[in-house]
Amino acid sequence: MVYGTAPKEITTKDESLMECPFPLDYDDNMSDEDPEYDEDEEKTAKRKEVVEEDSTFAVEMKLPKKSKFDEETAFKKVAADKAAKQAEVTIDDDEPDYEPDDEFTRQRLHAWVLIQRGARDMMSSIFIEPTTARKYSLENSPYHSIEAIFNHQNFWVNLDPSREIAELNMDF
Repeated sequence: MVYGTAPKEITTKDESLMECPFPLDYDDNMSDEDPEYDEDEEKTAKRKEVVEEDSTFAVEMKLPKKSKFDEETAFKKVAADKAAKQAEVTIDDDEPDYEPDDEFTRQRLHAWVLIQRGARDMMSSIFIEPTTARKYSLENSPYHSIEAIFNHQNFWVNLDPSREIAELNMDF
């Protein structure tokens, strides 16, 4: 166990600015086939009688006239409606809300887990945040300083907690 100081986002478990660890490219149910479709529906439907047509003469059916302007106007209206609906449900401000400076900067106490390299085929030591289960390397951790480290046998105290975590010797 590691005892030290951490930023406000870690100690209050504010994950609003964290990157989502889960894949966001999920498959939408609407792209699948209709779940209400019944395979036997076609078999049980009444058969339509086939009416034979008289083939002595054929009437040529002409398509109704369409205005290209009306089609373009309708297409633009549909696109504008779709964009308006998307804008209603989308938060487009990428900047985080204004947070006043933390009055307890580098004074918020916190505890997290250190797993040493060597044991259990670990190639490098890592920190694990117990509230979120996120893993951090020692060189790239969000924590400010280490006050003490302890396990079931020993208790190590850091005599210079102002040093960066990446500078500390973690070989005990």
